[in-house]
Amino acid sequence: MAKLSRLLRTTIVTVLLSVVSALPASAQPQPQATKRPMTLMDLAELRRIGVGTTQLSPDGRTLVYMLSTTDWKTGRSIYHLWKQNVGGGAPTQLTFTETGDIPAGVRWSPDGKTLLFMRDGQIWLLPADGGEPRALTKHATNVSQPAWTPDGATVYFLASDPQTPDER
Repeated sequence: MAKLSRLLRTTIVTVLLSVVSALPASAQPQPQATKRPMTLMDLAELRRIGVGTTQLSPDGRTLVYMLSTTDWKTGRSIYHLWKQNVGGGAPTQLTFTETGDIPAGVRWSPDGKTLLFMRDGQIWLLPADGGEPRALTKHATNVSQPAWTPDGATVYFLASDPQTPDER
């Protein structure tokens, strides 16, 4: 069991490193004629994989993750869903909204055909092959901690009760 865990960690690290190296040239820093120290602006512009957003597909062939870019107009990081084949190749961006997605809760369906992710405080579903995402929930409050049932027929989540008129 420890060998399998170590192999899984090694595979994930290898895939993540290949993701960064396979980013399009426009996403990677351009070489400069003179070397200079890294600045705070350079650090702020580094693309980051959201903590806890990586998820290996049930068949072990594809990794999905949330990758950030810096939006200087809004002053925040914008996350989008990406996927990478474990065998290598170029990563594929799956979501493209201006406001981005929530860097949490990415889950594969048990059959590996659908991805679950969070956007605007709600659960969204996306075909694993790509395409248009669709909202699964329209809860009155934000939802969290989504989880598929083993058969993939149901998604459970946590959410607060909405305020009553008296509480408002």
